Amino acid sequence: MTRPRPLYYAPGVRRSVSPLRRLPHVLLVVAASAAALAPPRDAAAFLWPNVPEQIARALTSGDVSERRLAATRVGELAPETAIGLIQKGMSDPDVEVRLHLAGAAVRFRMRRAGDLVI
Repeated sequence: MTRPRPLYYAPGVRRSVSPLRRLPHVLLVVAASAAALAPPRDAAAFLWPNVPEQIARALTSGDVSERRLAATRVGELAPETAIGLIQKGMSDPDVEVRLHLAGAAVRFRMRRAGDLVI
């Protein structure tokens, strides 16, 4: 005499998946949710290697509009490069150039930037 098959072998009944098998899927969902809900960080843009040189050259140009444009672009540079250009450019005779450079100094939290403005 044969024994009847247990219910979990029945064709319409699904066995539950062990929690260890579900773990990778759960971790994937948690990681995707955390990435989607996390606040975005500032993304650093890629700059060509010659851009800092172009901005430095434009800051010493005789054309006021070129110096103003360069002063607005100083904020795109790496802090090490930008702080040196800000210090040099604060002696510019044009007020607007100095104001743009002062804004970049604030963005980079440059120490003693107020002394350079005055």
